[in-house]
Amino acid sequence: MSYPRDLVLWKLSRVLKQARWDGAVTAAVAGRRVGLTASEVYKIEAGTLLPRLDTAEGLLEVYKGAASLRAAVAGLVAKGGMAPPWWFANRSVLSPGEHLYLSMESEAIRIRYYDPVVLPAVLQTDVYAADLYAWRPGVTVDQVTRLVRLHRDRRTLGRARPARFEVVVDETVLHRLTVPGLAHTQPLDQLLSGLHGTGCSVRTLPTAAGLHPASATGGFTIFDLPDIAPGVPAPTVVYRPDVDKPVLLDTDEAVEPYLNIWSALEATAEDPRRDLGSLHGEHAKEWT
Repeated sequence: MSYPRDLVLWKLSRVLKQARWDGAVTAAVAGRRVGLTASEVYKIEAGTLLPRLDTAEGLLEVYKGAASLRAAVAGLVAKGGMAPPWWFANRSVLSPGEHLYLSMESEAIRIRYYDPVVLPAVLQTDVYAADLYAWRPGVTVDQVTRLVRLHRDRRTLGRARPARFEVVVDETVLHRLTVPGLAHTQPLDQLLSGLHGTGCSVRTLPTAAGLHPASATGGFTIFDLPDIAPGVPAPTVVYRPDVDKPVLLDTDEAVEPYLNIWSALEATAEDPRRDLGSLHGEHAKEWT
């Protein structure tokens, strides 16, 4: 059995950090009580250090954490020692932050995706993905091949489509799929009709909408995750890609602006059948 270690670390960091804040205990005091330095406590809370079970339970005792938290921590520490996830063998070709993205994607109960430039990975063909990966700085042909293989596995080994997968892309993203002579060109009706019955919906942000609240953000993904444990909810998470280091936001204050932007996207985005009609001169099939 496998479980993404980085997702375990993130969940554990959330539980222990919140418990320390609720208990009004400093990292230095907590560390002394369990034989850690303040730096090691911060590493646990940053998701870069997996503590032993007795250490994690000791921290919760210091914080006076509830019994439900102790059960959650025990379960997470146990999962942290399980076999690596499906993408582990190709981890070296993944950019910073993609490990956690794939982990969250495989577990999410709802994903909301917006991008002004590209389709989400689960809707990309192998050729589309290869063209995209080839633009990464310093990437080699072998790395592109491995990335495309991982991309293909993502559709089968990773549960890439949750119960609700909602996509909004800029209208120009669909127009780029129809440029003559490009290897990744694909019929839009084929792409969209293939979503029938998958729980995935796609809408477009029309160019006619002009400047939009999403115009200043670039692409982002909102993950709704299942509870960390009974009575211990997981926060809504925003993932924002970046060339150097992707940004992960999981506090209410940081996430709220993106939820507001998504609401604005929902109010403006259109059914891409309009694009199908204008680009192909035909009426698209019902899909979602």
